[in-house]
Parts: sequence; structure tokens; C-alpha cells
Amino acid sequence: MKRLTTGIMAHVDAGKTTLTEAMLYLTGNIRRLGRVDHGDAFLDTQELERERGITIYAKQAILRRGDLELTLVDTPGHVDFSAETERALRHPGGQCRRRGPGPHRNPVAAAGGGGGARLSLCQQDGPAQ
Repeated sequence: MKRLTTGIMAHVDAGKTTLTEAMLYLTGNIRRLGRVDHGDAFLDTQELERERGITIYAKQAILRRGDLELTLVDTPGHVDFSAETERALRHPGGQCRRRGPGPHRNPVAAAGGGGGARLSLCQQDGPAQ
């Protein structure tokens, strides 16, 4: 089985948790789509996250499709939780690549790619960790 660990990092309200939720739904891992702003997103499990409608703690979702196991790390986008994002995206052998148009001054995005961008992906091929 091929294993891939990928982290999603972008500014607040970019749709990170919504994307992760949709991927969980489409792969049959959850039965209904939740919404962050409605407080019923599958990955936002803490009471404070549900009350505020934001992701505060990074979570991982494991998606299986054929011979691929994808571990997707959903991170907070709010600048107040940038340390959590930085912590969650540190993993051995990982590398961050900046994606998206133009620079973005959000310290959360800057934490992952040395200057930041609208969306950054951190990938690690090999065994999920």
C-alpha cells in the first residue's frame, strides 16, 4: 500500500476543513457533510471550535482509496493559532512547497514555506507517521 501524508495550510476561511470534510465524505469515511460555520464539521471536535466556527487544533484524517492511504492534516488558519499549524506540519522527511497566486502576508502561511502563499502543501512519501 502506498502511503502519503499531506498537510493543508491556508489563511482563515479558505476552506481547508470544508475540503477535508468533502474528501472524507466522497471516500465514504463519513455519512454526511458537516459545516464549520454550523458547528457540525466532523474534524472540529472541540466544544470551543464548534462554538466559534473555526479550527483551533490540527487534526488528521485518514482516507483510503484503492492501494493509497492518504493521511491529511487539517490545520488552523487563524493567525492566533499559527503555532499549532507550525507544530502540526513538522514531520521527518517532509517538505513544504508554496502554491497559489502571489504572496500572502499571513504568518500562518509564512510558517510553512518561508514567505508564505495562499495555499501550502507539505508532503511526505512513504509510511504514514
